Amino acid sequence: MKGSLYTFLFVFLACSCKQNNAPVASANAQSVKFNIPDSSKTDVASDTTDLGAIWLKSIFQCKDASTYCFYLGKEKKLCTRRFYHFMEDSEAIFGASNLTDKEYDSAVKKYKAKWTKIYPLRDGQEPWLFGRGNDDAESIKEVRVKKISGEKYYVYVDFGFANPKTESEVTLVPFEKKYKIDYCQTKFLD
Repeated sequence: MKGSLYTFLFVFLACSCKQNNAPVASANAQSVKFNIPDSSKTDVASDTTDLGAIWLKSIFQCKDASTYCFYLGKEKKLCTRRFYHFMEDSEAIFGASNLTDKEYDSAVKKYKAKWTKIYPLRDGQEPWLFGRGNDDAESIKEVRVKKISGEKYYVYVDFGFANPKTESEVTLVPFEKKYKIDYCQTKFLD
């Protein structure tokens, strides 16, 4: 009995992970279009039953709980190990780098071979979660989370005065009665 329970859980988790590997958005930054829910969809503020949306909103809680924040130290824990490595690889190629042209071409080739079948490839787009920048965001003005479908969510973040506003399409996977982020495609708003 115990063995069949473990087998069931293993198969369930394996299927869940495979379903979430589908491409979320085009890899071309110029043509990123999200299927953003309209205002008739429920925002997390009024929906206490969508655990994924509640979890996503909770990751923006400040230590003092008075405003919204995003602490860089939490990012690795929020993501699946695989997706975090994908973000690191994307940053190594498309972020600030000292690669020569030859090294760059080789790195891009390895990147494509490693990630093509798993995630939509980045081509200079924001590699990190929600367009977070290089420091803790401790005065975020607004965060909105809406379910798109299944374990996919739309996350709008207004980082406040003189900072960007972003929208992200996020894919979650269940993890220890909570969630982990297994993909996040972010675009900056004007």
